Amino acid sequence: MSIKKIAEITGTSPATVSRVLNNPSYKCAVPGLRDKIWRAAMDFFYPEYVIETYQTEKEGFQTMQKFLKLKEPPTGIYCANDITAIGMLKCLNRYSSILYRPSIISCDDIEEGQFIKPMLSTVQLPKENMARFALFVLLDRIRGGHKEVIRIELEGKLLLRSSCCRVEDVSQPEYYI
Repeated sequence: MSIKKIAEITGTSPATVSRVLNNPSYKCAVPGLRDKIWRAAMDFFYPEYVIETYQTEKEGFQTMQKFLKLKEPPTGIYCANDITAIGMLKCLNRYSSILYRPSIISCDDIEEGQFIKPMLSTVQLPKENMARFALFVLLDRIRGGHKEVIRIELEGKLLLRSSCCRVEDVSQPEYYI
């Protein structure tokens, strides 16, 4: 899922909530990659919209509280995992009198995301294929196979649910029967 695709869905001022972007203690297998990712994020996101958390529901809640205090909060948010996004949605539900409803997309497709209001939009990862490839690589290395770093790219499936809407629809009130 590209940053540009997320921006198309979430609007013109997206935010990202992640753990590894600007954390100097994060050990990256490729020297300099963490810094490269951080610079790329800074080229696309406003600095106040790039938030580092430990990817918990509590920190997602606290991050949304920070966004609620901004003069111009982001129109959309991409979270590195579903549990952080769920914390953000719970915060929005608690402060429902505030007319701020950003689009929120995350990654994992955990079951709880289907039962929160609004239902969480997420990127469903091909977990079985990820496990299959990891096992294949591990067994190959145990048997003395390749020693190089392997990069395998698997495509996730975007599941658009009610936590995402077009920016122009944000001001429309919810109506349920």
